[in-house]
Amino acid sequence: MLKKIYLILLISTLPISACAFDTRAIRGGDIVHKYNIGEINLPIEEVLYKNIDGSILYAWFIKKVNHDRLPTIIFLHGSRGNVFDYLPVIRNLYQNIDANIFACDFPGTGASKGEMSLENTYQMTIAAIDYLANERKISQDRIVLYGAFMGASLAFYGASKRQHVLVIVDSGVTSAGDYLKKYTLIGLPDFLIGLFGENFNNYPLVKSLKNPKLFLHGKEDRFIDIKYAQRLYAQAAESKDFLWVKGGHVLFGDADNARELSKKVRTFIETHISEQDIKQ
Repeated sequence: MLKKIYLILLISTLPISACAFDTRAIRGGDIVHKYNIGEINLPIEEVLYKNIDGSILYAWFIKKVNHDRLPTIIFLHGSRGNVFDYLPVIRNLYQNIDANIFACDFPGTGASKGEMSLENTYQMTIAAIDYLANERKISQDRIVLYGAFMGASLAFYGASKRQHVLVIVDSGVTSAGDYLKKYTLIGLPDFLIGLFGENFNNYPLVKSLKNPKLFLHGKEDRFIDIKYAQRLYAQAAESKDFLWVKGGHVLFGDADNARELSKKVRTFIETHISEQDIKQ
């Protein structure tokens, strides 16, 4: 009974964090999102590809003029909604980084089919990498997994299964437990922290992940305290780099932050992808 009371209080006071670590947070409830591609001033190619379970997934492939010479960033968003909801982040990435953008609708969201589950979402990341490598003939060492907030877990997972891709995490979640400790209006008992805390736990994964990794985090992030990002970075295996800046949650969602971060991101990508491959 006591557990039920705490859960009700948590849900009523924290509409995001109460479900942030189950499938409804990623799905955004049962909301159907609609958007008009023609109203977006970006060269979007709508793509359908298959998840590991055979369900049809939807993505935007936004290519630069010289796209064959550039790396491709797979954009893995934070939690709720679909690619249209993250248009400011996608646009800022496209405008500030010399790369193509492949932005995925998670299973069961937007125009993607299939059942939303953590497993299906992790497998979606693998499916996106394999689609670009096999169907678009993009070498895995020219693919960058960009994970925002909870998308960081997908990026780390994808890199653990495809060892040549690069990883960039922006305001990445460290674990559900860290998130709940930071973003609660009421004190949580240990059993609730334990109930959610092992979900999206990136600490064990980064310790053995040898893919090149870039950690970006805002010092004023009110969802994931920067001390957790610094702890995650400290535990991560080489090779790795970081940039802590003045800013809030999901830094590439802000145009000014995106311009400030762009040099660091470009340098990171060019360091790990042959400059000849990018600029030839």
